[in-house]
Amino acid sequence: MPYTQEIWSLDSSGGSKTWKKMCSIDFTKTCHWFGESGTLLPIAILEKNKLLLHGQRRSHPLVIHDLHAKSYDLLFNPTKIIGAVSYFESLFSV
Repeated sequence: MPYTQEIWSLDSSGGSKTWKKMCSIDFTKTCHWFGESGTLLPIAILEKNKLLLHGQRRSHPLVIHDLHAKSYDLLFNPTKIIGAVSYFESLFSV
């Protein structure tokens, strides 16, 4: 059974607020970057069809997930542990 993580978005168009599933992350395709367990943090939406992801550890890379092609591309792989600042405003609105 594959390990997956679902990422949801709050859709407030049309006056009603409903949750819509944005994507499912297939950990079998990302385990070489993040390992097999844990959750990935969505950092930003890029170009309306790409999601910037980061693992839970500071040593984890930044990966871009193409929502349409369901592909993953390495954006940045740190060579040493550094502090990170995550900015989430673009993902959430009320």
